[in-house]
Amino acid sequence: MPPASGRDDPRLSQLEAEVAMLRAQCAAQDHALAAMRASTAEIEALRARTADAELRLNAILQSTTWRATERVRQVLEANPALRRLARRTVKLAWWTVTLQLPRRYAEWRQAAGRLAQPAAPPPIPPAPRNMVAPAEARATASRWYDEAAPKVSIIVLNHNGAALTRACLESIWAHTTGVRYEIIVADNGSSAADRAALAAIEGPRRLVQIGVNRQFGEGNSIAAERATGEFLVFLNNDTEVTEGWLAAMLDTYARHEPCGAVGARLLFADGRLQEAGAIVLPDGVVRQTGRGERPGQPCHGTERAVHYVSACCMLIRRQDFLDLGGFDHVFEPAYYEDTDLCFRLRAAGRSIVYCPAATVVHHGGVSQGQVPGIQAIIEGNRQKFVARWRAGGPPAPGPRKAPRPAVDGNRPRVLLHSPYPLIVGGGERYLLTIAERLSRRFRVCFVPGAAYSRLRFDAVAEALGLDLSAVELLEGITTAAGYGADVFIAMGNVIAPPWENVAARGVFICQFPFPADQATTASARHLLRRYDRIVAYSDFARRHVRAAARAAGAIPPPIEVISPPVPAVVRGPAPRPPGAPLRILNVGRFFTGGHCKRQDELIRAFRLVHGRVGRAVELHLVGATHGEAEHQAYLARCRELASGLPVFFHLDVPNDEMERLLPTADLYWHGTGIGVDRIAEPWALEHFGIAIAEAMARGALAFALDAGGPAEIIEDGVTGCLFRDVEELAARSLAAISDWDSEAVQGIRRRGAASVERFAPDVFGAAWIGLVDALLTLDARDTALREPEMATAG
Repeated sequence: MPPASGRDDPRLSQLEAEVAMLRAQCAAQDHALAAMRASTAEIEALRARTADAELRLNAILQSTTWRATERVRQVLEANPALRRLARRTVKLAWWTVTLQLPRRYAEWRQAAGRLAQPAAPPPIPPAPRNMVAPAEARATASRWYDEAAPKVSIIVLNHNGAALTRACLESIWAHTTGVRYEIIVADNGSSAADRAALAAIEGPRRLVQIGVNRQFGEGNSIAAERATGEFLVFLNNDTEVTEGWLAAMLDTYARHEPCGAVGARLLFADGRLQEAGAIVLPDGVVRQTGRGERPGQPCHGTERAVHYVSACCMLIRRQDFLDLGGFDHVFEPAYYEDTDLCFRLRAAGRSIVYCPAATVVHHGGVSQGQVPGIQAIIEGNRQKFVARWRAGGPPAPGPRKAPRPAVDGNRPRVLLHSPYPLIVGGGERYLLTIAERLSRRFRVCFVPGAAYSRLRFDAVAEALGLDLSAVELLEGITTAAGYGADVFIAMGNVIAPPWENVAARGVFICQFPFPADQATTASARHLLRRYDRIVAYSDFARRHVRAAARAAGAIPPPIEVISPPVPAVVRGPAPRPPGAPLRILNVGRFFTGGHCKRQDELIRAFRLVHGRVGRAVELHLVGATHGEAEHQAYLARCRELASGLPVFFHLDVPNDEMERLLPTADLYWHGTGIGVDRIAEPWALEHFGIAIAEAMARGALAFALDAGGPAEIIEDGVTGCLFRDVEELAARSLAAISDWDSEAVQGIRRRGAASVERFAPDVFGAAWIGLVDALLTLDARDTALREPEMATAG
């Protein structure tokens, strides 16, 4: 037996407990003796046992072992952790001596095995699937499908997913009862084979062919404008609905007025819960409630208000969707456009409600999972969302301006065409400013290459600060011939116009003759014959247009220079608060290739400036973004280069935010063309530089490459500064910042602001109205006039 080591010894504890118990029994018996006259013999026996136990306890307490271990016991009493360790050590030694250790180890292994294999929960039942035969489903639909007067318009977007769309439609037909509805299938530029498979689906639905991939938000907006129901339901094509889903969502909407949107209970195909509504954390991360859990839990069966519901199945009143401007295009290609819409609804005082009575199976991410770089796109959109809503969200939209024709419908018709994406950029500002100015005199219509929504058109106009309410919008260029235009104005980036002239007179705006394939270049000879004028942004661009026409063997019409407008009142330098950091500003879209704005090189230049002057300096990069993966990757690279520097990104800002940012610029940097071969790649230089002139008008000291269009805006050392490379940009900026308060630097700013008055919008508008007036008065003989030096070309 191991020696006693203190009062923690089990024998001693047992003995003390026995003494205490016997003493208690003695006391009880004493009371019992007095009360019940117990027998004296029993009492004496108990007293004898008590005395014996006391003798054994005293023997232990007086033993040499007990006295020798007194110091150890004091230490253990003061340190519980050490006491526990000593107890375990004694136990382990005892088990080892008595050969109990193998048995204990086996017991531990068995217990660990039982813990590692908990009892399996009951299996999650598979998600309900549409088991109704297609013919039976169509028969059910015939009783409720009503294209003439639907209560709800169900919008299903398709992009190369005809098989999924078929399953989705069949589930709608089979399980949508009690509500009059229509279905609009919007095809987002699928392949010819997929379009044929889509067209072959039997059953009631309207098919809208968009022609190109307008991404998730804009594709749905195009379909929403064609809808006629009071309510819209946006439904992914990789979903399958279940019985009573639509009636349940409408019932939820009616009981939660003022309601903004209703979302369904979403299940994975294996039956697990995908989303029971969602919350949005302060960092913009979306947490889908109950994701991966059992759908039948009571907590997921409660109807409640949430932050957001996914647009893979969202019900919203059509008028609310239109009044709020639909899905915002700044979140293209996808993700956060539905979160942003829900937040705009909430900001307008509407609730977002989760409806557990509507169950929808969502296969999830079938289309977006194939997008390259999708994680970078999601992260970029999260940052846009956070920046917008930390600042209080977008401004509340005013009443929508209904499209209206010009005052006199018999006035000459002018049709403007751009084949490029409708986003906020320099080319779009140029062409849409023409539309705004001409709409005061003529009936004007804008036609994109393929369909855009009026929502998108108005949003871009608002971001550019233009009023295009008098400008009509056609669905696509294939409809242009039927418009009956008197003047056709087309914009392009190669020497061949993007479309044959469809009017009596034509103007081709050649932003710059970028290189093109042989077939496109050869078409210039034919296409340019139908145009009466070419317009270039600058003398630099005009020289290259003429050279490109000569190389293509074409005889161009007369080439005029009409520089872009500077939509600002000249204000000159703004006073700088004492101690405030100087701001360097750049404005330009974030895209790669072509005439990239080279924000990456500007960040490199800023690294050479930062920390080398006696005052704080910041770099602010402002611009629209493109949804394509390569452009998103370029933006991500710029963010990475800016890590650790006071560099701020302002992405897809509205016009009022742009107007706020421009006057805060002390210096303006323009990087287009940095590092390119000026002889071999003239298209990579800046063709004009409208943002340079805008910044100069607000008093910024402008820096631009000494080539291309900017050299026509800036007189070096007089109205701004020109540079050859990044190193010279950094050196000249350091010199200006070091001598910032001098008359030399401030004088350049004042002269620069005054010099851009020649680009005022009124000057621009008058030039275009004069050009159109002149074209309308041309006779047949004028059509044959060409520039003399080109008369013998090719």
